[in-house]
Order: sequence, then structure tokens, then C-alpha cells
Amino acid sequence: LPPTSSHLMICAGDMSYANSNQTKWDNWFDLMEPLTTSLPLQVIPGNHEIECDYGSHHASFLAYEHRFYMPNRVGDAILQPINASFYKEIKNLDYNISHANHSLCTSSSRIPTIYDQGNAYYAYTYGPIRFIHLNTYTKSSPSSRQYTFLKQELTKVDRKVTPWVIVITHAPIYNTFADHQKEKPTLKMKKHFEALYIQHGVNLVFSGHLHAYMRTKSVSYNMVDSTKKSPVYIIVGEGGNAEGHAKRFNNVTEEWVEVRDKSVYGFGTLEVYDEYRARWKWIMDHDDRREDGGGNFTDDVILENGYFL
Repeated sequence: LPPTSSHLMICAGDMSYANSNQTKWDNWFDLMEPLTTSLPLQVIPGNHEIECDYGSHHASFLAYEHRFYMPNRVGDAILQPINASFYKEIKNLDYNISHANHSLCTSSSRIPTIYDQGNAYYAYTYGPIRFIHLNTYTKSSPSSRQYTFLKQELTKVDRKVTPWVIVITHAPIYNTFADHQKEKPTLKMKKHFEALYIQHGVNLVFSGHLHAYMRTKSVSYNMVDSTKKSPVYIIVGEGGNAEGHAKRFNNVTEEWVEVRDKSVYGFGTLEVYDEYRARWKWIMDHDDRREDGGGNFTDDVILENGYFL
């Protein structure tokens, strides 16, 4: 989109796929410069930002923390050094460096991490929206720093000032695709955060992680909410990457799925009309076509603010 038609860009993690290769980070920023010189970019860490740098025992997420500076930081970053047993595992498995960086350094189940404050999670107001960015790859239990942060942020939202509340996090807690199912950090986030989303009337939860697109109906604890007061969950992970699209849907389409696709690349736009209505549109890349020959794919919907229903 031309800069004059947009006001804010958001990327829900896995920005550069550098996987510890800092030159790739540099290249990514060079590619983004025409956009980032005109538009603010807000980000959140994904699993490809863990970056373990095989052979050196530094903290996870180090490059991500130093290369970005997000607004309203809660405090200085709290980063946990990667456990030495991880490097011992790599050595025992005889992985080469590139294999280790890609296959193991991006696996949160193999690398238990703590990344609080800093760029890990934060919140800001943009127009009529209160955005809350959360980190999938840190603790989310009620005793955690991130849980306290989220609860405080949701409690102090003034709907007269920001009638829309949107959460951004990397891994989706609702997922209709076969990939990335039952991952521990995501399951914990669903267990502890979903109740807060519902209680405080969060409108939308955007995620990435899956190289695919999905929009749910209003959903509460795995059930469709006919009152439409519960969040709508949107996966916007079809921006394009070297790994290609998600391979398979779940065998049975869940009742809470409204739209899903895994065949083309693209991006989404959100236009807020007023406190009651917003337009969400998913836009396919101009040169892309469905792999199954089924024609072009898009999603264009008017969303109602469930908080006021």
C-alpha cells in the first residue's frame, strides 16, 4: 500500500528469519526501509527471534531486543541465558550450525526462555484502538510479570477513549491448521489469558506463526459465542517466507472457523469507521494465484464491536 493510505504497520513476529545470521537482519531492514521511513512499525517476537547462536551461551532474543525499540516499555529487558544443556544436546546429535539455528533455535519446547519487559510486551494507543502486544515465549501464569502486565492494561482501558482493544501475539491460541498444534507456550497462554480477553471484551487477537490465513467467528472457550461479545481471532501468516505455505488443514473444520486459506500470499488492512464498526480486509499479492486453480482468494468483512452489543 502507498504510505498515504496507511498509518501504522504491525508484524506479529518472525520478521527476518535471520535465525542468528545478523547479515540477514541487516538485509531485512534494508528491504523495509522504504516503508519504515514513512510509517511506524510495531513488532512482537516470534520463535524465529529466539536465536541461540550455536556455541555461544548468550541470552535468547538478543538481536530482536537490540534492533528494535518499541513504545511504552514496561522496563529494561529481562533476558534469560540459554541453558548449557541445549548446546550439549546439539553436540550429541551432531547437528551442523545451520541445522541447529533453524531447527532447534526456533523450537520453544527445546529452549525454555524468559524474555520479559523491553520489547517483549508493551501497549500503546493509536487513534481509537488500544493495542496490547504480548510475548508467546515467556511465562504467562498468573504469577508471571506478563500476566500482571496484561491484567493491568485491560483493567485500565477507557472505552470512551479507545473503544477498540486489539491484542497482537505470535502464536495463535485458535488454530485450524495441522502445523504448530499443542505447543506448550501456546497452550499455557490460552489457559491463562483467554479468560482475561473475554472478561474485558478484547475485540480482535491477531497472530502469525502459521504460514496461512484464518479468521474465526466470535469464540469463547472453543465454542462459538452467539452474542458476538467474545474475541475474533485472525491468523495473518501468509506474508511470504522461504518455507512455503502451511501444508494441511485439520481433518475436520472447527465450528468456530469463519474463513481459512493456505494457498496464496498477502497481507491485511484494518480500517476503523467508528466505535461500533471496523472493516477488515485480507489482500492477496497481485502476482499470486491459488495452487489448486480455484481462483483468487480474499476476505473482506465489516466487524462489529462486541463490547457495545
